[in-house]
Amino acid sequence: MASGGGAEVLVLHVWDANAAERHGESREAADQLVAAVAARLSAQGIAADAKVCVSGGDVADEIEAMAAEYHPDLVAMGSRGRGDLAGLTLGSVSHRVIHRIDCAILLGRDRDSGSDPQVTRILLALAGNASDSAAIDLASGIALSHKSSVLVLHVLRSLMDGSSSGYLQPLEAVAEVLRPAVRILRERGLDAEELVVPGSAAAMIVETAQANHAGLIVLGPGRRPSDLTGLLLGDKTSEVVHLSDRTVLIAAAKPRHPSAQENAGGTERKKADGWGAGLEGKY
Repeated sequence: MASGGGAEVLVLHVWDANAAERHGESREAADQLVAAVAARLSAQGIAADAKVCVSGGDVADEIEAMAAEYHPDLVAMGSRGRGDLAGLTLGSVSHRVIHRIDCAILLGRDRDSGSDPQVTRILLALAGNASDSAAIDLASGIALSHKSSVLVLHVLRSLMDGSSSGYLQPLEAVAEVLRPAVRILRERGLDAEELVVPGSAAAMIVETAQANHAGLIVLGPGRRPSDLTGLLLGDKTSEVVHLSDRTVLIAAAKPRHPSAQENAGGTERKKADGWGAGLEGKY
């Protein structure tokens, strides 16, 4: 995503001084880690810098503080796939970052050795609300950069997940969600198709991505509720991250930079650069 777009990348590692002895990671090893990753990015022509934050406590706090200082358009990090309850009790860093940072967030998962890292197919999951536009712009920007096809998915909500009756949404309403999105993507020169499936939203998003060999799942920002709210009311975003073996990209609720609104009319420039709206190039 950073290559070819003039992006800057800050490679961040939070070194926990209190846990250093337990994990066997010296401060020197931490410095070498970020320097090696930054050098790898630089070798690909990407402007990269490295930073180690020394922490005596919460890693998510340090990431949040650095995001507030650096003002990135995207935070990219790994995820081990812990669910809401495990995220609260075991301290999942990615779970807490999702709910604290309002820029786009990319959550990568371990890949099998020799697997293809290229994103040739994207699953764009739409909720049918105002958050969809950010996800559409983000997915189209990445698809243009990688020449990917896009599968636009909407999970039909029902009174009983997975049932074939008692739907809460008429098919006409579903069409109003999907068809404008597909039309926008096709107008931007992308190969896009639509799919509607019934069932539990998070599970069906993950299953559809697997069945259609999508390398990336793009979601809207949604509510991004607090940790406790997500646990009590259900947080579909965290559920998808927990269940999926694919990379998940969560769109930003609003652009990070004030200048993004001023540049909102530059659609042709964004299309040529291959960026989604609001991604001005800091990671």
